[in-house]
Parts: sequence; C-alpha cells; structure tokens
Amino acid sequence: MGERMRVLAIGHISYDINIPITNMPVENEKYKVTNNVNCGGGSVANAACLLGKWGIETYMAGVIGNDNYGKNIIQEFKMANVKTDLIETNYENDTSLSFILINQNTGNKTIYSLIKDNLFLKKHDFQYAPDIIVVDGYDFNAAIAAFNKYPNAIKIMNANYFNEATIKLSKYTNYVICSKNFAENLAKIKFDINNQTTYAKIYQYLKDYYKGDIIITLGENGVLYSLNNQIKLLPSYKTKVLDTTGAKDIFLGAFAYAISTSKTKEDAIKLANIAAGLSVEIMGGRLSIPDLIKVTSIFNPSNNQVSANQPILNTNINQMQQNTVQSSQNQVINNEQNNQTKN
Repeated sequence: MGERMRVLAIGHISYDINIPITNMPVENEKYKVTNNVNCGGGSVANAACLLGKWGIETYMAGVIGNDNYGKNIIQEFKMANVKTDLIETNYENDTSLSFILINQNTGNKTIYSLIKDNLFLKKHDFQYAPDIIVVDGYDFNAAIAAFNKYPNAIKIMNANYFNEATIKLSKYTNYVICSKNFAENLAKIKFDINNQTTYAKIYQYLKDYYKGDIIITLGENGVLYSLNNQIKLLPSYKTKVLDTTGAKDIFLGAFAYAISTSKTKEDAIKLANIAAGLSVEIMGGRLSIPDLIKVTSIFNPSNNQVSANQPILNTNINQMQQNTVQSSQNQVINNEQNNQTKN
C-alpha cells in the first residue's frame, strides 16, 4: 500500500439534532418525543471525521459560531483526530443547526437547516499543503483559493445540492460525487429503476458536462460510475436501515480515504459503498462512522459478502453515443418522410 496523503476538507459545519419519529407530522398537531440524538454535522465535516478516525492526517476548514454547539463540534473533531487550526469562529452568528426528523419505519429523513448566509471563511492561506482537497460547494471562494494554491492536489467534490456554486465548482475537480437529486436536475432527466437507459443517459450527460470522473450515489439503488468506457451500477451494500442521515457523507469520506491510500477508483467506490451501507444501521450521521477494520474485512475479496457488491449494469459509452446519433438521424429521416407525405 502506498504512503497515505494529507487531506484538506473545506465546507459547511453544522450541529445536528436528530429526532426519531414513527409518523410524519401534520399541521396543527402537537407531538411529544422522548428521545433525540445530537452530534456535529455537515457533509465534508462528517467526511473529515471519518478520515481522522481512520488514520488520515486531516485538516478541517469551516466556520462555527461562538456558542456551545460550536464548542461541542470542536471537541468532536479533536476526538476524531481532525486538525482544527483552520476552523474560524464567527462572533456575530450562531453555529448552523439541522433539525432532522428520522422515520423509524423506513430510516428516511426530513431535514430543516438553519443556516446563516455569511458563515464563510475570511482567511484563505491554508498553510498545510494537502495532497487531497475535499469540498462541498458551500464556501466557493475558499475552495477556489485552495485549488489555486495547490493545483496538483487531487480534488474531490461532494455535489449534493443543485445550485450555481456547486455546478460551477464541480468543473474544477478530479472526482464529482453527485447525489441523485443533483444529477437529475443537471441532466433534466429522472432515474427510472425500470428503465436503465435513463441511468446511462443521465450519466452520459454529466460525463459530457464535467471533465472529472463522475460518481452518482443513488441511495438504496446503488452507485453509478464508469470504468474502461463502461457505465456500471454497483448495488448498495444491504443492511438493516435505521437512519440514512449522513450515508453519502460516509461514502465521501471513505472514498477519499481509499484514494489517499492509493486504491484504484473502482476499489475506492466499493469500499465507500460498504462504509455507507454500514452507516445506516446507526442513528446520527457522524455517530454512524463505521469501524475501519470491519469495512476492510468485508471489502476483502476473499470474503463472500463482497460478491453481492459486483457491478450489474455494463453500458458501453461509445455504443450509447452511436445509438444516440443513430436515433437523432432516424428522427430527422422520419420528420422528412412525414413532411413529404403531407406535401
């Protein structure tokens, strides 16, 4: 295994208040809850905690408020061996909060985020030279500053929310890890589990749009990626689902870990897929970071469990492009024939 790298994580930092419920609330009703699980949050921040716990030298850059939530977050980072030198405290605003309703019947979540508009880094010096930079698009200017200062660093983008900053920043990264929502909105096509052509079309659109490697996480429906000019679908790692909060964050962190330890892209995706699958068994995004030993034991090809994680969709990109061209040509011919018939 190659030498491990240094990681710089730049992004939004929040504090999550997780509330398990049995039924989704309706208007004009009052509900009593007897349990809640609280922990730090934010996609890149959660990924940084995984990297620190898994032994990677990791620096987190982001902004917290001057409150107890911010203090708790700093303590969590330190317990996860994440360097906090680059975290700034905003004395005018509170730490961002996320109120997460977790459906105990399905494990799915509904999130209300309380985010101030100006919780952005003021300093962009980033004195610790990274080998890998992980960003989420929240602090666009800070991310661009890091990219410019360290042009040779491997850049990994968590394209979760569909907005202008995320769309633009993704163009400068080596790996774009997209959410299903982001991919559908950019391609203007919906995934149809009964029609895998939609998978290939969406993937091809993003591949044409960005120069970096495209990885699309589809939740319970797996991970879409390409290798050797083939579009592949990797099934999700099946476990008992308690809480899906942070599963994509865990995927992001585990993928960055695998890249930092010189694994191939496909092996990095498989390892991250397993880590994300294990995370949904525990409530609370940051609290659900799985143990590295457990993840690697499942990843080991000699373990039969990994056989369920082999790609099931193989679509040739060149063939698909040819089919698209042929389909367009056929449409033109049909239109001409229809016009001749009318005449």
